[in-house]
Order: sequence, then structure tokens, then C-alpha cells
Amino acid sequence: MPKDPKEIPISVTTMYGAINQRGLVTLTVGDTATTMLPHKAREIGLMLLGAAEAAQTDKMLMALGDQIGLEHDEKILLLRSMREWRQKKPN
Repeated sequence: MPKDPKEIPISVTTMYGAINQRGLVTLTVGDTATTMLPHKAREIGLMLLGAAEAAQTDKMLMALGDQIGLEHDEKILLLRSMREWRQKKPN
């Protein structure tokens, strides 16, 4: 993986499968492409949105830890607790 994730080309395209007569979505990350049904593309999209929100929350939590003077190990424990809470909470 490149050091800067922005360097990885990502694209999403749609197509119509003449054989199965369905709309399809193709997700390409780097040189790897996968084609899926629209419901799976929506599911992946929601997972990506959830992960992006979690990453922003992790960053904010670490910055807050810095602001209130937590040591590195304490910030890691706080982050771990937040992640465990996130996994347990009902959707």
C-alpha cells in the first residue's frame, strides 16, 4: 500500500448485464475490480460511511486526549474503550 492512501486510484461504474438482465456496479481499487449487485454496493457504501465516521471520531478522541493531558498509553486505552463501545451499541 502506498504511504499516502490518496495515491490509490478508486472508481465506481455501473453497467447492465445483458445475460442476467440486472443492473450491476463495478468497484475498482487500484488494479482490482469487482462487480456486484446494487444491494451489495449500497451495503459496502454504508460500511465505508460508518468507517469514515469512526476514523474521524478516533482522530477527535486522540486530539481530546492530547488537550486534556493524557499520556499515550491512556489515550490508547480510551480509544480501545470507544471502539469496544462502538461494537456493542445497537445500530
